[in-house]
Amino acid sequence: MTEQVQSKITSIKKTKEFLMELTEPKKTPRIPKYIRQKAKECLIDYPSGFDEVLISKGLEAGENER
Repeated sequence: MTEQVQSKITSIKKTKEFLMELTEPKKTPRIPKYIRQKAKECLIDYPSGFDEVLISKGLEAGENER
C-alpha cells in the first residue's frame, strides 16, 4: 500500500472517530443536539473496516492506472 493510499485510509478512520465522538454527550457535552443528530446520520452509511479494505484496493488500482 502506497503512502498516499495509507494517508487516505487514515483520514477516513479519523473522520469516523471524530463523528463518533460528536455523538457521545459524555465526550462532547457542549455540542448542540442537531449536530449530534447530523453526525449520527453521517455514520449510518459510513465505511466500515471491511469497506476500508475495499476502498484501499480501489485506490491502489486507481494509482496503477496512472
